[in-house]
Amino acid sequence: MFWIMVRPLALAAAAHGCLRGRSAPPSLRRAPRTVLRHRPIAIFLVGSLAAWTAISAQTSFFSIYLRSLGAPSSVVGWTWAIAAMLEVPTMFLFPWLARRFRGRTLDRRRAVITFAAPGCNAVFTVPALLLACSLAEGAGYALVLIGE
Repeated sequence: MFWIMVRPLALAAAAHGCLRGRSAPPSLRRAPRTVLRHRPIAIFLVGSLAAWTAISAQTSFFSIYLRSLGAPSSVVGWTWAIAAMLEVPTMFLFPWLARRFRGRTLDRRRAVITFAAPGCNAVFTVPALLLACSLAEGAGYALVLIGE
């Protein structure tokens, strides 16, 4: 897959080099102090870091956690399959969700769903309940991935 992506990325880089230059707003790489002084961006970056840290910690050790609880391999597979099955429809429905729940309302719900899955993993020790909680995990991941 990586070898397949080399050509499109090289083409994109060449196309970018052909674009006319225009004055760009300050970037985090060129002027980090200017960008981070803007309070909404700073809050977004901190929230994004917290969300992705929680998601990474959750996904990195979830299978190991389930196996330590005595869950068979089929339950481990089903939890990942259920989460993935909910991710795709959530991603497709995101434009509708963004229109339906404007701005902060969607952000709040997204945060609750995103942090509900690791919370369930901390509270529940029954693999069947964790299997049910994988629904929240799939939706939360999709909402964070598309919403940011």
